[in-house]
Amino acid sequence: MAVTGQTVIDRLDQLFDDTSNALWTTTQKLASVNAAIDSAWPEIKDVEVDSSLTVASSTYEYTPTATPEVEWGFSVAYVTLGSNPKVLLRRVKQRQNGTAWTIILPADLTAEFNGKTLHLQYNDRIDRISAATESAELPLDYLTNYAAYWLCLSQTTKAAHFDVKPYAELIGEFRQAAERSKLRNRRGDIPHMIGIGHDFGTGQSTVGRYGENIVTNP
Repeated sequence: MAVTGQTVIDRLDQLFDDTSNALWTTTQKLASVNAAIDSAWPEIKDVEVDSSLTVASSTYEYTPTATPEVEWGFSVAYVTLGSNPKVLLRRVKQRQNGTAWTIILPADLTAEFNGKTLHLQYNDRIDRISAATESAELPLDYLTNYAAYWLCLSQTTKAAHFDVKPYAELIGEFRQAAERSKLRNRRGDIPHMIGIGHDFGTGQSTVGRYGENIVTNP
């Protein structure tokens, strides 16, 4: 369920009795929501598909349009056929250069699937929001608890201005509640089946052959 930033901010205002923004500005409250969105990674993430590439029989290296997280890369490769709508490809490799990725296909796969669209699955972060009216597909209890944790943490830097002890005591409670919610709502885990290497002839371990599995819901 999509949750707007304003819904989270309203919860925070009720929690801290701060509808007048005496403790935090609306900008700070929106920043706390975005901090929660950032912290959801990698337990809660989206599954995306890059379908920008077409297999060519004489082409073995491909540059996708998408740029997955550098520590993850692409996870699953498949093509669509009339008889087998989603055919999983194995022995696919990928090479990383900064944030850019190169997909490497063996010659027998390029020959077999010449002209077919290559679909590359990968995990992606939940997008930040730029205004309170925008929404994120994250649990409300997670967003509220993490945002509250972040706001309380920000208050502990103001010791010279007022007593920060009440906020310091709440930090652990809100952080633990946010972590519990994040683990309960974990999503986006997909099998990592594309190997990482300089090329497919480096001798790294490979698994199976194409066509062994039909991915019914990749």
